[in-house]
Amino acid sequence: MSHIIDIHTHCTPRQRDDPFGVAAIMGGTPVGKNIVMNYRGLPAIGHWEMGEFEFQQAECVRTGITGRIMSSPFAAEIITAETKKPAIDVIKYGNDQIAALIAGASKSTPIALWGMGTINPLDSTQIVEGERCLGPLGFKGLLINTSWHGQFIDGEDAFAFWEWAQDRQVPLFIHAVRVPIGADRQMDQ
Repeated sequence: MSHIIDIHTHCTPRQRDDPFGVAAIMGGTPVGKNIVMNYRGLPAIGHWEMGEFEFQQAECVRTGITGRIMSSPFAAEIITAETKKPAIDVIKYGNDQIAALIAGASKSTPIALWGMGTINPLDSTQIVEGERCLGPLGFKGLLINTSWHGQFIDGEDAFAFWEWAQDRQVPLFIHAVRVPIGADRQMDQ
């Protein structure tokens, strides 16, 4: 008897360039294969596995995972806060990266792959990007963060998003941010 085991994973491909001008901010101290950095006064570890899609795939096969739903909240949460470029450009770039990983995966992989797009629910102009994620990019839903740069997602600015998501019946994954509002320390790693 076979079992279906699907999981949610993040994957952030390693950058060969710095399209948003944040490399200096995101740099850190190498510790083994990982990077230890200080982000907004909080220690953070950049785990090497987060950027290694093929390694993640091999580990899923090894452990019996049959499907992965993939997303990356990091562009939305961190890069949009640090760059001078428009947030929508960062969001589109991150969504395109996830779509490219899925499209580029070997068709012979025994693991089913699905994507989740990321948008800012407080910016109603990003609903168009949500439609692109669910349409041309073929994503199965959206990941949104519990807050967006100091604002919770239950305020009036998010009403248009919630109405759209309800009307469209969008599957949502509400993801906790690394630096919560009103907290003086990071979430446990």
